[in-house]
Amino acid sequence: TTGALMRRVNGSSSGAEVVRGIERLDFTYGVINNNGNLQYLTASQVDSVSSCPAVERYPLASTPGCLWRFVQSVRVNILMDGESPLYSLPAILQNYVYLPDGTTTPTAPSAHAITPSSQGFPTPMMRRAFSTTVSLRNVNP
Repeated sequence: TTGALMRRVNGSSSGAEVVRGIERLDFTYGVINNNGNLQYLTASQVDSVSSCPAVERYPLASTPGCLWRFVQSVRVNILMDGESPLYSLPAILQNYVYLPDGTTTPTAPSAHAITPSSQGFPTPMMRRAFSTTVSLRNVNP
């Protein structure tokens, strides 16, 4: 009834639990777009690009997945819950913001892109979202 962050070794089907109460873990990758602005994309969006700017360091600009060479940062988003349902929790206190879903104001659990109930989690729980951005040293000055 609660999520957990699992550690797997060498792709094995079994893993060790690292921490409980993790409902979602999302990564987005920061790349510079054609306008020179930093844009965060999902892994599938980065994979789908097959036409990248040719620069001296990376001359192969038309290979599938070439955009991975231009990733400058990684944004990590985690949605945690309190593990125990609080059935007396008013609906307004169940609302939360989760950046990968595009919400900027507290929104009901049922209105998010991936709902807690679709993952088997009870809806009446306290949830908190955490986000951090990690700069990749091999790209940035």
